[in-house]
Amino acid sequence: MSDVTPSAKCRICETVLLPKEINAHLKKHLTELQKNAQGATTPMFHLLVSGYEEYFLHLLVPTLLTFDELDAYLRRIWLECCGHMSMFSISKLNDEIDMEEELETVLEPKSILNYIYDFGSSTELKIKVIAKYDLALNAPQKNDITLLARNQAYHFTCGVCGKPASYVCDECAYEKENPFYCEACNSDEKKHECGEEYSLPVCNSPRMGVCGYQGDKDVFKKVSLA
Repeated sequence: MSDVTPSAKCRICETVLLPKEINAHLKKHLTELQKNAQGATTPMFHLLVSGYEEYFLHLLVPTLLTFDELDAYLRRIWLECCGHMSMFSISKLNDEIDMEEELETVLEPKSILNYIYDFGSSTELKIKVIAKYDLALNAPQKNDITLLARNQAYHFTCGVCGKPASYVCDECAYEKENPFYCEACNSDEKKHECGEEYSLPVCNSPRMGVCGYQGDKDVFKKVSLA
């Protein structure tokens, strides 16, 4: 259904990379920034957030942020549809983490977290701490989460005509190998018997096609951390 090999564009230098290349690439950038840091520094975690392998985010996150703030970011970029509940837990212990806890009280390099959004039609994520850095950053990066890289959007084809798809049907997903539809086929009741009311937009998120998720508008933005 998708004809795109997983890749991501580094938002620091705009290089397009394969998933296996990204960690080492970002490490070079962040290590150099740490080496050249002058004045007051901010401790930061490099996090890899994965959703069903195909979808991933590389984030630079201040260690003093709370899990509630990380939760809000994940909702905004990938998940929010109907205000569902969510939870972080430690993989080894499966213990729920208090949302008011600061990241540094729980996490360290190589820590792995479980995250779940919506306890009905659930979307589950894995979060791994790749490394910790002390960086001298300009506002707002020193106080906010910075998106370092994100998987580039996948392109799906209509299961009826083969043209680029704009919608995914949550009913067809249970019955058909290809539940995707282009604009024309989605609105044609003979070609899509479920009807438009069951369709959701194709989007770059592991929650695509679930519940009422409409997706976000991710416009590539180069970041400057120095």
